[in-house]
Amino acid sequence: MTPHLPVDAIREPVLSHWRNRGCLVQSPPGSGKTTRIPLWLLEASEQEVVLLLPRRLPVKLAAKRLAEQRGEPVGQSVGYRLRDDNQAGPRTRLTVTTYGSFIRRLQNDPGLEGVGTVILDEFHERQLDQDTCLTLLHACRDLFRDDLKLLVMSATLTLDTLQKALDLPRVESDGELHPLAFRYHPVDDKRWPVELARLLSQVRQERDGHQLVFLPGLREIEQTARALSDSVPNCVVHSQVPQDDLYERLESAGPTVILSTNIAESSVTLPGVRTVIDLGLERYPVINPLTGLTELKTRRISKSSATQRAGRAARLGPGLCYRLWSESAHDALAPDQPPEITQADLTPLVLTLNAWGLDRHDAFWLSAPTAGRWQAAHERLRDWGALDNQGRLTGHGQQLDTLGVEPALAHLALVGRRHDRGSDAVWLAACLARGEPLTDEPSNLTETVQQAHPALKREAGRLARRLGITLDGRVRPLPDAVLVEALPHWLIRIEPTGRARMNTGREVRFATRPPSSAWALLLHGRDKGSSIQADVAWPLDEQTVQTRLPERTRVVFDPAYRHSGFAEQRWLGPFLMSEQPSRPDSDTRQSAWLDWLARTPLDHWPNVDRALGWLERYRLLRRLDPEWPNLPDSESLSELAEPYLGSLERLDALDTLAILQAWLGYDACRRLDDLCPTRWEAPSGRHCELVYDAVHDRVSAALKLQEAFGLADTPKLAGGRQAITLDLQAPNGRTLARVTDLPHFWRSVYPQVRKEMRGRYNKHPWPEDPMTAAATRATNRQLRRTQDLS
Repeated sequence: MTPHLPVDAIREPVLSHWRNRGCLVQSPPGSGKTTRIPLWLLEASEQEVVLLLPRRLPVKLAAKRLAEQRGEPVGQSVGYRLRDDNQAGPRTRLTVTTYGSFIRRLQNDPGLEGVGTVILDEFHERQLDQDTCLTLLHACRDLFRDDLKLLVMSATLTLDTLQKALDLPRVESDGELHPLAFRYHPVDDKRWPVELARLLSQVRQERDGHQLVFLPGLREIEQTARALSDSVPNCVVHSQVPQDDLYERLESAGPTVILSTNIAESSVTLPGVRTVIDLGLERYPVINPLTGLTELKTRRISKSSATQRAGRAARLGPGLCYRLWSESAHDALAPDQPPEITQADLTPLVLTLNAWGLDRHDAFWLSAPTAGRWQAAHERLRDWGALDNQGRLTGHGQQLDTLGVEPALAHLALVGRRHDRGSDAVWLAACLARGEPLTDEPSNLTETVQQAHPALKREAGRLARRLGITLDGRVRPLPDAVLVEALPHWLIRIEPTGRARMNTGREVRFATRPPSSAWALLLHGRDKGSSIQADVAWPLDEQTVQTRLPERTRVVFDPAYRHSGFAEQRWLGPFLMSEQPSRPDSDTRQSAWLDWLARTPLDHWPNVDRALGWLERYRLLRRLDPEWPNLPDSESLSELAEPYLGSLERLDALDTLAILQAWLGYDACRRLDDLCPTRWEAPSGRHCELVYDAVHDRVSAALKLQEAFGLADTPKLAGGRQAITLDLQAPNGRTLARVTDLPHFWRSVYPQVRKEMRGRYNKHPWPEDPMTAAATRATNRQLRRTQDLS
């Protein structure tokens, strides 16, 4: 008999929605969603069920717990699939895997043949792989499998946006299995290892079971281990430490201190844990989209992560969580970390979606990637030869997509193999992937590899097997020609003045003495905001760089240029080498204009001020009715601008409004004018200008209060979906009231306005009953004269 868990209460609604299309499941940490729900679906389904988790260790632990509940070993009806680790057989119908591994499966089998359900668990983390999976699954259902069922599960994610985007019902599980207490115990930033060791000593005397300590990384784990007494048994949970028998060791061990990164934050329960001690920090990789360099940064965790971590303590009985920060600091934590897609290098995403035939505008996004990051990734892949000039995937791009490693490192390994230096390229790629401490001297690479952690050899071995390369024990520096071809986005040009720049124009400052050569390769560096600090840079032969990088010239336009606004540029690969004024012919001039328009936000196009009113009307209408298409980006709109450029002598004569109207089309423009007109006829007969504010969902018209006499209801437009805000003014033009509920105004506000205004503006009508009075702009004298004439 399996024990009752809180999630058992939602079994029937989950299964009911699952039989339709799926659902969103929200339940507290420790409620049992990961180890219960997949088994319900396995029992109810004849097709394969796939459970996705963010990390390798939780995948193995989840598969083990699920299999145990069925009285089987892993690999029978329940199995797992990981990169180079497969425990699934012909009878397996519930497969546990990581999001990254599942992306590779989708690449090989876009239709997911035989799969009936995909469960996206721990979705609150919003890693790039998770958003990529959701995007591809949405495309899979649209293109191939409208019968594919989806479940998205999280303990802490706010599901409102997800529910609206996916149009799936939500099922929530109330309550936790065991009570959980909190104690806030701030520690000194510099003395925390000693204070943490003292706290652990106290906790071990007061409480039974294991103590799970959350730390940001391996460095802090080692600091804590050194601060502990030799008599305190401890184990490390980290991605670089093998964990195959972790569960069994903890089940049979006495009270143990478990030193872990956030790898233990999610999913399956670690046995015997009764106390959690949380330092409140996490380490995360950031790939700078401008340099391609990966940096490990440390930040405060979010409230949702703090909730997940604390929940580890109360899964098997009453739990206690020590938070090593103050209660006020906890209140200041962000609810969730921002989705990784909003700040990550998008090269892997662009590569994967391109293999699916999806573009940024075609794909489904829970959080859309920014155009700038998308374009930077596109250009890098084109520079590598992974995309052709039309943006289509090349054979080289297909290889990058299937290797299952960071695209930059896959490109390095493939280029090395092409030049018969595959083994050396794989070793360097593995060092870069793991952040091994390289030096400024390439010849030291052999020593670095020999002294590195065994995990480096495993990383290099995996990549070599995928490439069909035999690793050589000798590690030789790659020739400069191979490095230039493989890593052009890491090149540094050192100008004769001594200033160093990358291809993006970012200045480079060297941590030590700069190389004596004119070119260098940046291997380790840090983004300092206004510049890049180069910690490790290898010098390169100038002649080799100039020979390997393609040279080209082009004419560009920029209104900031003096004289004609055109300049002829000479480029060496991605580096601008020189620039001088130019007076191009008409064809070259038009091409330069189109390029500038494609790169320039619409808000900076010529004469856009004349189009602002049209844009506000369109944006508001689209907010009211999503069936209207998104406004095109600058690149798409520039294609429509070409016919307008032929007769122009200067770009500032371009009619941006006419191009926008051409994009929308004549019939749709007529509908826009009907639904969102530029003027509104007041009861007085005057046509008042309508001012649109799409940001605040407001349309307003200004008129004298007397012009609204007799108007019973608030006027509306857009088929009755948008009320007009009336700025009702005194005779001197000062606004008396901004009204969106006209009946309420006449009934409750107008009597007071009349009382205050009739004495001050006694030449104007202020009737007791405005509903029976005629709307007018005239004074009392003008009204009497009109009556006398009639």
